[in-house]
Amino acid sequence: MITITLPGMLGDNVYKIPITHRIAKDHQESVRLLLDRPSSILGDLLSRESWVESVQYSDGVTNYGLGGQPWDFGLGDGEEYIHLGYRRFPINHFTVESMLQAKLPITEDWYRYTARHACISNLHKQSITQLLIHVGSSVDQKSAGATQAILQIAPLILRTIRKLPITIVTNGTNPNTVEELQRTLHGTTFESPKDLRVLLELMRSSVLICADSFTAALAWLIDSPHVRIVVPDAVPQYYESKFRFVEPGNRSNEQACWQSRPASIITAVQTLLRKPLRG
Repeated sequence: MITITLPGMLGDNVYKIPITHRIAKDHQESVRLLLDRPSSILGDLLSRESWVESVQYSDGVTNYGLGGQPWDFGLGDGEEYIHLGYRRFPINHFTVESMLQAKLPITEDWYRYTARHACISNLHKQSITQLLIHVGSSVDQKSAGATQAILQIAPLILRTIRKLPITIVTNGTNPNTVEELQRTLHGTTFESPKDLRVLLELMRSSVLICADSFTAALAWLIDSPHVRIVVPDAVPQYYESKFRFVEPGNRSNEQACWQSRPASIITAVQTLLRKPLRG
């Protein structure tokens, strides 16, 4: 049985899920996943999938440079392992970069067949019922800055969505910030669920504005056409200059990113919110 290693950061590992799914399909057998212990919330989600034999955890990651090092958990090469950790700084889309560094075949057919929507089974298709705003930890300076930018454009949000209810999902957010979001956006709030499937279902029934990169990665994974994303810590090789609206190779997800410039995030969200809602 093949063991696929996914060391390090949650968001990075979400972009690698389609690769693990494709490997299992190609070998016509379920695979064993080896994750860093802080990624247990992701392991809980994947362990329910039929193409995953088991999820195991390791303390082998000693630092989070390049998303988690050593990239092989210190296990070394072996026929039973496929290591998807970064051996060098990514210069391509994260999924493609992992495939390149692991020396997996990148053909048009192979890439097209790593279908994101097939990785997580039995997600229900739902009509849009709300605007979902997901904010991250107030301790993270970039995420906190993105949340403040959302507060600044609250009047535009309210004018655009009209009667669509607003739900604010928090994740370690300062209580004072949560209170300000409730007061400004007239929305209900709750802490991000520990069960990622619950969050994914919620995202599929929402127009999403997101102020943390992990949730942005989850939105990419489910390939929802209703996503309006703000990514506070996108890296330069993944997006162009200040921000772009369409992720390379994915026309359905309109995305915006912010690189340490609150003005950019505000401009991007204003532009995206003015587009008509679909679905």
